[in-house]
Amino acid sequence: MKYISLGFFSNETDKEITIFLELACEEIKMAPGHEIELLMEELDGVTPVSILYNLKGLQIYPRSGWPAWLIRFKGKEIVPSYPRVLREYE
Repeated sequence: MKYISLGFFSNETDKEITIFLELACEEIKMAPGHEIELLMEELDGVTPVSILYNLKGLQIYPRSGWPAWLIRFKGKEIVPSYPRVLREYE
């Protein structure tokens, strides 16, 4: 499977935030100071993505389809789930 990088996301607040990976019903829980690189399976039609901000964090929607996701966090590649709590990988 080939992945493309959507970018780097960091939590610069003083509270936990959640990145919601829509259509896959997966969540990434990020504590203050956490930074990830978010990768998405390279499939036709999934980009561009939409990123919406809400009070709890971000919602990320692929343009179409259900791509697989991958997180790079502190040198580890992690598969998202519902929910994936990054504090468990420190």
